[in-house]
Amino acid sequence: MPERKTVREQARELALQALAKGQKPSALVIRDAIGTGSLGTLQDEIRKAKAEWEDGQRRQASFPDLPTGLAELASPFMMQLWSAACEYASRVFNEERTNWQQEIETLHRDVDASRQQQETLADELTRVQSSLEHAQALGQEQARSLELLRYELEHARAELVQEKEAARLKLQDMEQLHAETVQQANEEILQHVTRHTLLNDELIAARAEYERKLATLTAAHHQAIKGVTEDRDLARAKTSTLQSELQQVRHQLQLQEEKAQAAQMQLAVALGRTSEAEQHLAA
Repeated sequence: MPERKTVREQARELALQALAKGQKPSALVIRDAIGTGSLGTLQDEIRKAKAEWEDGQRRQASFPDLPTGLAELASPFMMQLWSAACEYASRVFNEERTNWQQEIETLHRDVDASRQQQETLADELTRVQSSLEHAQALGQEQARSLELLRYELEHARAELVQEKEAARLKLQDMEQLHAETVQQANEEILQHVTRHTLLNDELIAARAEYERKLATLTAAHHQAIKGVTEDRDLARAKTSTLQSELQQVRHQLQLQEEKAQAAQMQLAVALGRTSEAEQHLAA
């Protein structure tokens, strides 16, 4: 039973196969193919496979026809000799191949030129025939169009004469209407100016009357304020006098009340004495 390959070995083989096909190895694609393995491990094997592939490509570039194992084991002299022989053979072959390619390209160009010339002549003949037929049809169509245009031109001239006459009459009416409108506008402006002048004079007179009445009212207001101030001072003086008199009356009333109380007391004493005397007399 063959030994099962590890994940790293399988990943490296798949990466080398992808590089050999000219594809870029992908860790996700390789994991889907083998069904296991971490992306870090697979990416590490991809890097190793790339390094191995690039090293092999460098050796193959130095010795394109030498087997890989022989290229690794050959001595430096044999490698140099093989390289020189390959280089010389490649140079000679490239020179011959270049000459052959140039001759082949020249033949191809001549054949292509002949074929293109034939195709060009055939196309030109077809185009000339088509142009001739088209020119004949176009001449007939142009003749019909010219006759139609001549009829339309005469009809358009007649319509143009009528439109010019109508436009002239309309312009005349518009000029007359414009003159009347301008005259009416001038008259209205003159009326507005006259009315504005009258209103301005009335406004000046009214302002003078207002200022006169304002001066009169101001003087009357100042006089009224002066009278009110004098009346207020007089009222204050009268109020002070009345307060003094009121205090005096209150004082006199208080004295009279005190006298009345004293009289009442004296009367009470007298009544007591009278009552005692009457009792004494009765006894």
